[in-house]
Amino acid sequence: MENLEQINIIFERYLGPREDLKKLKEYYYLYVSALKKNLPAENEKTLLENKIKDIRKFAAFKAYSLYEEASKKHDNAILLFYFLVVLTGLIIGWSVYLFFKNLEHSITSQELSIKLEKTQTEYKNLVENINDIFFMTDCQGKIIYISPVCEKIGGYKPAELIDKNFQDFIHPQDLTLVINAFKEILSGKVFPSEYRVKKKDDSWLWVRSSAKPFYEGALPKGIMGVLSDITLLKEKEEKITESERWYKDMFEKHKAMKWIVDPKDGKIVDANDAAAEFYGYPKEKLIGMRVSQINVMGEKIKEEIDKAVKKEKNYFEFVHRLADGKIKNVRVYSSPVKKGDKEFLYSIMQDVTKEKEALDKTKTLFNMIDSSLNEIYVFREDDLKFEYANAGALENLGYSLEEIKFLTPLDIKPEMSKSKFYELIKPLKKGEKRKVVFYTAHKRKNGSSYPVEVHLQYYTEDSKGYFFAAIDDISERVKAEENIKKLNSLYFTLSQSNQAMVKVKSEKELFEEIPKVLVKYGGFHTVWIGMMEKDKSVKCVFSFGSGADFIPNLKIKAEKNNPQGECPTAKSYLTEDICYENDWQSKVPENFKEISEKTKIKSVCSLPIKKNGKIYRNLSVYSSEKDYFTAERIELLKELIGDMEYALSKISAEENLVKSEERYRALFENMSAACCVDEVIYDEKGNPKDYRILDINSSFEKVIGYKKEDVIGKLSAQVYGGPNPLADIFYKVADTGESISMETYFAPLKKHLYITVSSPKKGMFSTVFYDITDKKKYEEDLEKTRAAIEQSGDTVVITDIMGNIEYVNPAFEKITGYSKEEALGKNPRILKSGVQERKFYEELWETVSSGMIWSGIMVNRKKDGSLYTEEAVISPVFGKNGNIINFVAVKRDISEKIKTQKELMHAQKIEAIGLLAGGVAHDFNNILTAINSYAEIIYQNSSQENKEDIKEIISAAQRGVSLTKQLLAFTRKQVSSPKICDINEVIKGFEKMLRRLIGENITLSIKYCDKPCLTVIDPSQLEQIIMNLVLNSRDAVGESGYIEIEISKNKIETFLASKFSDSSEIISLKIKDNGCGFDEESKKHLFEPFYTTKEKGKGTGLGLSTVLNLLRQNKGEIYLESEKGKGSVFTLLFAESKNNNEENRQEPYSFSINKEYRETVLLVEDEDSLLKLGKRILSGLGYKVFTASNAQEALSLALEIEKIDILITDLIMPGMSGKELSDKLISQGKIKKTLFMSGYTDDIIGKHGVLEKGVAFIYKPFSVNSFLAKVRETLDSK
Repeated sequence: MENLEQINIIFERYLGPREDLKKLKEYYYLYVSALKKNLPAENEKTLLENKIKDIRKFAAFKAYSLYEEASKKHDNAILLFYFLVVLTGLIIGWSVYLFFKNLEHSITSQELSIKLEKTQTEYKNLVENINDIFFMTDCQGKIIYISPVCEKIGGYKPAELIDKNFQDFIHPQDLTLVINAFKEILSGKVFPSEYRVKKKDDSWLWVRSSAKPFYEGALPKGIMGVLSDITLLKEKEEKITESERWYKDMFEKHKAMKWIVDPKDGKIVDANDAAAEFYGYPKEKLIGMRVSQINVMGEKIKEEIDKAVKKEKNYFEFVHRLADGKIKNVRVYSSPVKKGDKEFLYSIMQDVTKEKEALDKTKTLFNMIDSSLNEIYVFREDDLKFEYANAGALENLGYSLEEIKFLTPLDIKPEMSKSKFYELIKPLKKGEKRKVVFYTAHKRKNGSSYPVEVHLQYYTEDSKGYFFAAIDDISERVKAEENIKKLNSLYFTLSQSNQAMVKVKSEKELFEEIPKVLVKYGGFHTVWIGMMEKDKSVKCVFSFGSGADFIPNLKIKAEKNNPQGECPTAKSYLTEDICYENDWQSKVPENFKEISEKTKIKSVCSLPIKKNGKIYRNLSVYSSEKDYFTAERIELLKELIGDMEYALSKISAEENLVKSEERYRALFENMSAACCVDEVIYDEKGNPKDYRILDINSSFEKVIGYKKEDVIGKLSAQVYGGPNPLADIFYKVADTGESISMETYFAPLKKHLYITVSSPKKGMFSTVFYDITDKKKYEEDLEKTRAAIEQSGDTVVITDIMGNIEYVNPAFEKITGYSKEEALGKNPRILKSGVQERKFYEELWETVSSGMIWSGIMVNRKKDGSLYTEEAVISPVFGKNGNIINFVAVKRDISEKIKTQKELMHAQKIEAIGLLAGGVAHDFNNILTAINSYAEIIYQNSSQENKEDIKEIISAAQRGVSLTKQLLAFTRKQVSSPKICDINEVIKGFEKMLRRLIGENITLSIKYCDKPCLTVIDPSQLEQIIMNLVLNSRDAVGESGYIEIEISKNKIETFLASKFSDSSEIISLKIKDNGCGFDEESKKHLFEPFYTTKEKGKGTGLGLSTVLNLLRQNKGEIYLESEKGKGSVFTLLFAESKNNNEENRQEPYSFSINKEYRETVLLVEDEDSLLKLGKRILSGLGYKVFTASNAQEALSLALEIEKIDILITDLIMPGMSGKELSDKLISQGKIKKTLFMSGYTDDIIGKHGVLEKGVAFIYKPFSVNSFLAKVRETLDSK
């Protein structure tokens, strides 16, 4: 009964109310009960059979009535759908009848069981072979069964869908609808719905779903239902909707005035823009007005509306009043249209005001009537003689005007009697009708006739009655209607053919029945089936009709340039397409003439019948009517061919099924899967306790390691050495009949198995399983590999052999910016940067294509356009046959690595320069100190004429000092003494010097800030920064130009907030010039050490690099704005200092050189020239000076000196340092104050602790004045 339950929903879908199915079920149980009682009474048995037959007839009738309903609508898509319904209905009805009929011959319970199994198989085949998809799901929506037709309709095999959730295949826009429907169905409600499901090729399929719940006990266990493919129907609905939109646009946008009127109340329900514009009303107001408000006839217009609705009249002349009161003559064409069950009038208005005036002239009116293509007549009431006939009437009938005046309408209407004619004109004469329309035929003077539509009106003139007749020649219309009748005949023939196809069981029956149906119901002259032999001749398989006798004698060969191939049948074979000839008599080949003249065949059509994609047979159809095979009729014949091809495939499938059953045993024995058939053993209470193995195949023997003879007939506990851990699952399947598939670890065999358990009958089950132990291990390894690739920080790209990307890992997306969807299917050239030349890629491709591994470094481009450098290894992947099937690239972004390497190289370069600078600085500074100081002394004592030369010496020494400072600043080894200072004051302090440096030919403009601009910086370093930038500008300006310095205080911009987080304002120092400027390439390297844009010998390349390093030491920022040929602006930014305490602002120490000092000085210096210089300078001011060239000498000398006021010592000396010397003398009580000197760099000096606050220190080289000032400052300090 489960199978009957499964097809219930199919009956509900196609065969009507559930009550009939209940009867079917009831009759089934009665019948089975009767059979179990052994041979029921004959009368009861007969009555039961009749009931079953009634249900079968009801099924066929119900299905056919649906088809008839569709036929009346002339809807091809619906006809095709209901044709399938008819076919399905007949199959189901007939199968039900056969089912009970077959049961009749079973007597014993064992035979009944066998019959039931066979019937179940038949029902299963029925469910699986209908064109709709039968499915079952559990209560969570997991698919537990789906019929094989899902592969034909959706592309999925059933196994691909089992255990999947149906929601995974629902269109996102339909998912909520389907989920709600699912809930409603589970609650027991009928909820048919339409939605889209995904096919295997990712396209969408429209389906109509009918479903119901099925139960286990009182609870629903899931739902079962049928999915019908309605994609074609939906497409047709879409076309209808599109057509409606098209017609709506035609209505709205047409220049002609149009409106739609409800004839019941005369209200305008819609109007287009042209109507609103013409009548002068807003469109929204015009819609809703009554016609009587516009038409001057007022309420009388209702009569005219009624006539239009009844189609008594569709043309009207009215006078309409516009919104501004103007009166217009309007011609209205009205036709009734339906929307649903409601009827409306569709009207087109034409402003004929001017035309009306013109048409008032009789002559114009007469000319129009006379030149009309329609036949126009006027005949008298008294004798019916023609008074007038226009040129169109005379031309059509072939009479002259003089001849026609002696005739009456009855003379040209031979089919109409006088009495009938008088009956027609009677309502006109009585005034009951204004016009009579009827159809008849007119007879020409030459005796030929043609159909016409007559519009007859009655009027009087001078008390005499006349009839006005307007005649339409409707020959074309009649011809079209006749064509529709023939198409309907073909539709009916198609239906009969399909019914015949349902009944046939073999190809022979099919090819005999179809020609008979086509001749009998389609009215064809002759129809025959042809088959092409090996020699290309076409042999008649079967023929039927008037020419059936001569068909077998036809000599047709499907060969080009062969006279026997000059017919549609041969051409159809040659072209593998439909071939037809609608004027066969005039174009018949010579070898067919005699037969054609005898049979009077006028049209011939031949259609190929294909099987498995190739021409198998040929259907030739002959008609006695010329031009019979129109496009519409050929389309219907093509549908017939499609149905025949389907029937052929079905017949082949049924024949294959028989062969399949014969091969079942061989398949069972030889299949790779292990198979076992088992029987459940129950205890006294009916509970399962074990199961017996009934049969196994050879694969089962291999898996469990036992021979067949050692297993068959034994209990599972005996075979596996104890209870089977899966036994409860097996028992459930045997009891419920519901199949289960699963992966599990089977402990008794210590193996992973994939098992499918099904039940051929209650109390039995079969298992089909595979040993997947190795597969599980492989999958685990594969998962580890997949996880490693997915989580790898390196890019992994897999392409096909053409280089199209098939896989990228997440690292690829992160690094390149391309998503996986964007990359798949593309070529890796999307990353091409243009840095590598074409030859580079050609060599790469040649390497991997030849089966070798390529490795190297390349520059690629990200999605955002930025470049990055990759280290890549690209390898070919070989298939089992040894051919390359893929390429895999593993790449690492080494951009940061390269950047770090560059920074390291830069740091190493700086360090090397620093080591050089630090080593040179001490000795160089000592030399510069001596040169500078001696030059100052000579300057003071020289004549005016020598002073200029001495100035040059001092200037050269200062340049040496500046160069040393730049070198030390560049290497960040310069001693820095940051202080709070006002940038305004610092620049003012050396403004004169700046002006001297740039020369008089260059204008220097300085704009000081009107507020103090306090910041923390080493003033000398600030001077060095400004000087370097000003000198740079001087060189850029050339011989003439201007340099502008501007100091200002500003609020911090958002983008600078993170850099100056401790300040609310920043100090800006701009140095602007109108010099040569910098190009883009120069700006990239401008702050790099040793980079210069100046000519060779005119720049060291350290100036701007030094500026950048000094700014970084003092926490400042620098920005450049420049274009080639347009000058430059360097903007320096410093954090504002809020501390304006004068104590923190150090001013140069002042002393008098004219005063004589008496303090005792111990001077220690290992450089002999500086030692002599120091003694000379200090002695010149009165100091008592003792000198020593090293620390040991100084210690010895100190013992001899009674009092030492100050120790002035070089910091770094051979043996003992100056700091150690100072500490010893202090500990001996010899000194209290020490002034340290050094020409070494900051990092070396800092190690000795003399840069700490409170320690007196002077950096070499120094001037005489600065040295003396520092000595005096140290002595005077507390």
